[in-house]
Parts: sequence; C-alpha cells; structure tokens
Amino acid sequence: MYIVGYEEVFKIMKEGPFAHPTNFMVMILFTGAFYFVFAWFREQVCTLVCPYGRLQGVLIDKQTINVYYDFKRGENRSKWRKGEDRKALGKGDCIDCNQCVVVCPTGIDIRNGQQLECVNCTACIDACDEVMEKVGLPKGLIRYATEDEIEQERPFKFTEE
Repeated sequence: MYIVGYEEVFKIMKEGPFAHPTNFMVMILFTGAFYFVFAWFREQVCTLVCPYGRLQGVLIDKQTINVYYDFKRGENRSKWRKGEDRKALGKGDCIDCNQCVVVCPTGIDIRNGQQLECVNCTACIDACDEVMEKVGLPKGLIRYATEDEIEQERPFKFTEE
C-alpha cells in the first residue's frame, strides 16, 4: 500500500491472484520465509536479528518507562521461610524463586538490571506478582517503571503532578 496506493491494492485484490502471478508469488515467498523464521528461531529473531532492542538500548534514559526489578525493595534476596520477619533480618522481598527467569522467553534474569535481550513481554511481572500474592508480600517487585522511580522509591505515574 505504501508503494502503489490503496486503490491499486483493492484493484489487485478484486482481480485475484492469477491476474497478478508475480505479486502473488512474491507474497507467498515472503509469507513462507517469515513463517519459517519465526516458527524455527522464535525469540532468537528478536534478540539477534531485530534492531528494536539495540535501538531501544541507545534511546533509553532514566525517565524511560520499562520493565524493571525494584532492587531497593527486593535485595537482599533469600529463600522464603514461613513466619520469619524478613525486614528485621535485613532481607528483601525477593524470595529468590527464579520464576521470573523460568517464564522469560529469552532466558534473562531481570534482577540483574536492564538487558538488551528483554522483549518487554511482561511474563516476569505476572510470575512475580503471582508468587508475591502466594507468600503475602506486596505486588510490584517487577513492574513498569522508570529507573528514577525505582532509585527514588516513588510510585509509578503516567503524568507528573
């Protein structure tokens, strides 16, 4: 549509694939190639080929909303023990269950900071919130936030007041 305009595209669609065999074959080849690449390589395409992650890495700053692990609240990580006072023992809210790593399609550990391989699927957010709910700790250990909000321990807001 960007090259020939929508009127021409509708005309080609009405005339059918046999009236435009070259266009039809090009579309079949591209569809097959893209299907093969994404079916076979899956998330590797996102981390190795797609320039989105690299471009985002260059454009990101301390005010960029992204998926972040709240290290101020989560560290010192330690296994969950029922009935212990984690705050009094100097332990953070992260119970080191590794569910965030298990559900990540690219296999990264979001607790190690922002990484280029992160495709912002938010599976880690859902997994962590589910675990926090089960152990009775507040949700949002991994969440959408800015780096400044995490460092200054401010709640997430879409607008400044």
